[in-house]
Amino acid sequence: MKQYSYYLRAYATNSEGTAYGEQVSFITLAESGGGETDPRAC
Repeated sequence: MKQYSYYLRAYATNSEGTAYGEQVSFITLAESGGGETDPRAC
């Protein structure tokens, strides 16, 4: 079963500089019995 790890971090930039939010991560699992799709192919 393939797993995909994703890491997200929001940011905003303006004339004062750049501010970053907290990093969020999660792992997705392919469902058994179904076809697996690579999300990077979208």
